[in-house]
Amino acid sequence: GEEIEGTVQGVTRFGAFVDVGGERDALLHESQMGSRPPRLEAGAKIKVVIISVEEKHGKIGLALPGAQKELQEKEEEEKAVKERTVCFSKLPPGLDDEKVKAKMEELFGSVEHVQKGGRLPEDVAYVRFTSKEFADKSLASPPSFPGGEDGGAAVLAECKRLPEQLRSRAMQLLLVLDASGKGLDRNAIRNASEKFGSVKFVEFDGRNGKTYINFVRGSGARAAKEQKHLSVDGEELPIVATTDDHLKSFESLRRSAMQRSGSRKRRGGGGGGGFRGSRGRGGGRYKRRREGGKNWNSSR
Repeated sequence: GEEIEGTVQGVTRFGAFVDVGGERDALLHESQMGSRPPRLEAGAKIKVVIISVEEKHGKIGLALPGAQKELQEKEEEEKAVKERTVCFSKLPPGLDDEKVKAKMEELFGSVEHVQKGGRLPEDVAYVRFTSKEFADKSLASPPSFPGGEDGGAAVLAECKRLPEQLRSRAMQLLLVLDASGKGLDRNAIRNASEKFGSVKFVEFDGRNGKTYINFVRGSGARAAKEQKHLSVDGEELPIVATTDDHLKSFESLRRSAMQRSGSRKRRGGGGGGGFRGSRGRGGGRYKRRREGGKNWNSSR
């Protein structure tokens, strides 16, 4: 936990390597830089704290002073927010945020925030109380709303169920074609799909021989899934039932697409020289030093 001084040797997209006098440079990961990471350049002198030592491989982990405390405080705050947050499910149609808030405050106590819509399923409301006590009371005796299922009772569910609901929602928005995309035009598929509703993404899965169409709204996806085929430029493409494996493959394709997009942006960003422009001055020199074995001073 003692502060020591180190010298930045190179900057990468995930942090910086710092000479602290060991056999190998230590890693200052971006997650250990606090909420406002400084701009770092090769040769800069900085104060750091050693937070981990892996003797077998000679690896040392660093943090900026105060970063770990800030991280701990953030985790505690997130835990506190989670403890005073609950989720309603199976809410009746037409129940807006204000009605949910009014009901909860009438029965249990002050509400900080209510969220409906967006990524949430249509029958779910995300409710954050101002204290854990009020949240616990709501879980102990769930209220009911007219028009709900099972005799008018809206069922209160803990937020640990929310990931399940979000995944179910994601599957509802995904249309799967039994076609690899070979020889198909992405825009033609989008245009054919948008007669049912707005489309966010179209992804081709050549490995599994599928094409994934991600709708913006569930109504569009449901209307499309009622069909047996999607007509694209005179070709009838079979529509198949969406499975969990399809969703995993689609999400993997989207992550890859986002990584490629981020990589292109970084290449186009040029040499800003700081931590946020990792391909600038410092990153390239460090790579040459590590891979080429050149004398660091002679390359400057």
